[in-house]
Amino acid sequence: MAWKLISPLARRRPSLLRPVGPLLVIATAAAWVLLLVGGWALILWPHLPGSFVVAPGLSPSDQEGLLDAVYLSLVTLTTLGYGDLTPTAEWLRMILPVQAVVGFGVLTAVISWIVSIYGSLGRRRSLAREAAIGLEAALDARRRAGRARGRAPRALAHEADHG
Repeated sequence: MAWKLISPLARRRPSLLRPVGPLLVIATAAAWVLLLVGGWALILWPHLPGSFVVAPGLSPSDQEGLLDAVYLSLVTLTTLGYGDLTPTAEWLRMILPVQAVVGFGVLTAVISWIVSIYGSLGRRRSLAREAAIGLEAALDARRRAGRARGRAPRALAHEADHG
């Protein structure tokens, strides 16, 4: 879908394609994280604060909004787990570690994806440079051969005249 949006622009200005790939990788990874955080926040929100023990110094009545659910989801998904909200319901105690494992898996997948993409891009650039150098050498050889053919008759004529 992104390609269909960008390709008409790229036909007119091919230089616009250069940053598109990295931006799409970042956008895809961000979409994964946002969807996971939002989905888990919607699961946790109805259970705040009743199914959680709130850390001393925090008011339980202040921990019941959607923003608090997003915070809890983000902290759990990134495996930070500050401990300011601790689940008391058995099913939440089982599912929040699953969320942390999913978050760790997504982080690992994103890093692996980026490393594999940029590794192959580096190989592609290297091959393109080698091909460009080979093409340039072939063109230079062709130019030299053309010059040599152009000079040979003149050189022969000069030798014949002065010979």
